[in-house]
Amino acid sequence: MTFTESIKTCFSKYVTFAGRASRSEFWYFILFCLLGNTILPLFDGFVLGMSAIQPASLVFSLVTFLPSICVTTRRLHDGNRRGWWQLIWLAPIPVFIASYGLNSHYLRIVGGIAVIACVVVLLVWLIAKGSEGDNRFGSNPLAADA
Repeated sequence: MTFTESIKTCFSKYVTFAGRASRSEFWYFILFCLLGNTILPLFDGFVLGMSAIQPASLVFSLVTFLPSICVTTRRLHDGNRRGWWQLIWLAPIPVFIASYGLNSHYLRIVGGIAVIACVVVLLVWLIAKGSEGDNRFGSNPLAADA
């Protein structure tokens, strides 16, 4: 899947959580979001002269928010995992809450390390090759492209 095909696919499946997404579909869309979130604040600041309120950046972020969640869900489905796993980085939040209640710097460090570990696990799953053939979430997206 090409860069433009990925963007078209993600916007055509705007709120579609079902199915699977190939690595190229996911990473090209993430690249698109990264480029948009890098270039549009510069556009807002230099061309529109608006550094505090950034209308182009805000609109872009709102437009790409749901497709980003959906394509991440479909990417996790490709590895035969539920889409809810994209929230794994939220798991250590109770550790942070407890650290402030107990005024413990050590718990904050443990919480930070746990967040980093969760993000690394999620990244590994998103980078990994999807499951071969059909799985419980649908058919292999690469088989459909061939």
